[in-house]
Amino acid sequence: MDPVAIKCRNCGHEHVELPGRLAAELSGHWCLCPICNNRNKGICASDVVIGFSSHGLLVAEPESGTDTVQAARCARCETPKRISMRRLNRGAVPCYVCDGAADPSSPHRVYLFHFPRWHAYKVGITNSGNDSRLDRHRLAGGQLVELIEVPHRGAAFWVEQEVLSAMLPWPATGLPTDRAISGWTEMWDDSAPINVRLGDYIEAANAITIDRELVEDWKRNRSTPVLPPSDVVLNGGDAVCFTGSGPEKSRAEWKALAQGVGLRVAGSVTSTTSALVAPRAGSPNTKVAVALSMGVPVISYEDFLAAMEALE
Repeated sequence: MDPVAIKCRNCGHEHVELPGRLAAELSGHWCLCPICNNRNKGICASDVVIGFSSHGLLVAEPESGTDTVQAARCARCETPKRISMRRLNRGAVPCYVCDGAADPSSPHRVYLFHFPRWHAYKVGITNSGNDSRLDRHRLAGGQLVELIEVPHRGAAFWVEQEVLSAMLPWPATGLPTDRAISGWTEMWDDSAPINVRLGDYIEAANAITIDRELVEDWKRNRSTPVLPPSDVVLNGGDAVCFTGSGPEKSRAEWKALAQGVGLRVAGSVTSTTSALVAPRAGSPNTKVAVALSMGVPVISYEDFLAAMEALE
């Protein structure tokens, strides 16, 4: 309970706070900064744009208020999302297409990678069902430094934010930011004098309780997946998997078309699958859930047809 100095990442305001109050305040406020809180309660809504963008969401017409439900959309797949800043701060899933395949109440992992050629460290979250995200970082030259498991997504989100807050004065620069490498906002320069140890956060993370409303929200939203427009590019020899029924043709005919242009047809989704082809609307199934959790693109039959024509 010794007081510490805190600097706001949005406006630069500095004030003193008790560590024991941080988690409780963050769960119910726009942020810990009294200046931003007061401004957000008034007529100015610019902080809403900043806060939503930090979660990968875009707000075209923001309204002030921590509890105001904003009309947002995912910056990655354009899927619409209606949610308040308070619920985002409490660990809500920003996008159920890009991030929401894993049950938020299930165990999640927090990882720490070092990228020597980028001179940067990166912290991130993944569910315990697969290692596809870790594999992608390794392929990019990353070296896994530490990996911990916490009881749910809310706890994992808390650990990630704690680490990023501590490393805020040493942001990543150079190649990650120049090329807008995915996830560079969760990176920091490896010259930082602080040595991050994820294990130091486990005890506090295990004491965090998950908001049951967030779990119920996940259950409701995952039952109606929305497939975003796809720009997936397929190459000869890529593996594709099918689920559901495609228009005008049987499943066997769609598979034959894929094989006719040099694609491999897989019976199940794995980390080596280039795309899962699914109906644009309909009830979810295991293949869709697995693909989304592993980061495998899920495209409609119409988009798949366009990708095959480009391949030819």
